[in-house]
Amino acid sequence: MLTVFANYVSEGMIPNRFDDYTNEPHYNTVDASLWFIHAVFEYFKLSGDNATFEKILRPACRAIIDGYRKGTRFPHCDGPR
Repeated sequence: MLTVFANYVSEGMIPNRFDDYTNEPHYNTVDASLWFIHAVFEYFKLSGDNATFEKILRPACRAIIDGYRKGTRFPHCDGPR
């Protein structure tokens, strides 16, 4: 599941759901990306799956962090600058 969501990082956000009919991602939450990062590091800590972490999950986490630095789709939620 983490690798699927990692493939849909956009502007520092991951989708909170996929449309039932079109499978299009919906980016309607700011905190899901932060929970994703938490889940990725818990997965890595418990599984030791370095290959998946380095190839897919770590780049997704980096894209999220970079996106938050630039500002998400919801600038009123990004905090002070």
